[in-house]
Amino acid sequence: MGKLSQFGTLDEVLSLCERVEQMQPVVDWAHLHARCGGCLKTVEDFRQVAEEIEKRLGKDAVQNIRCHFTKVEFTDKGERRHHTMDEMEYGPDFAMFAKVIAEFKIKPVIISESPILDVDAIKMRDILQRELKN
Repeated sequence: MGKLSQFGTLDEVLSLCERVEQMQPVVDWAHLHARCGGCLKTVEDFRQVAEEIEKRLGKDAVQNIRCHFTKVEFTDKGERRHHTMDEMEYGPDFAMFAKVIAEFKIKPVIISESPILDVDAIKMRDILQRELKN
C-alpha cells in the first residue's frame, strides 16, 4: 500500500470499509506519508486523517483504530524502506500522532513496522505515555 501504483489511498480504504459490512480500516501511517510525498508533517495533518475516518465511518472507527507506524523513506513512486524512530531525517513523527491520540481519546492498537520493532515499539509507548500525562 505504500506504492502509488498499489491500492491503498485513505479514500480507497475508507470507501471499501463503507461498502463492506463490519470492515474496519488499518491505517499505515508510513504508507500514507509516502503516498502523499511526505504530507504528514504537523499535528493538523494527523488530525485531518482522524477526522476523515470519523466523518466517514463513525466515532467508533477512529476511537478503536488499528494502525501500523514507522518512519519511512520514499521516492516519487512511494515507499522505499522503513526506518527507525531515531532516524530523524525521515517521517512521519510519532509525537504528532500521539497528540492526536490524546486529543481524540483514541484507544489504538499500534503495530511497529520499524527495522527494530521491539525497541521502537517501546519508544512509541513512552512518547504516548508522556503525551497522555499532559
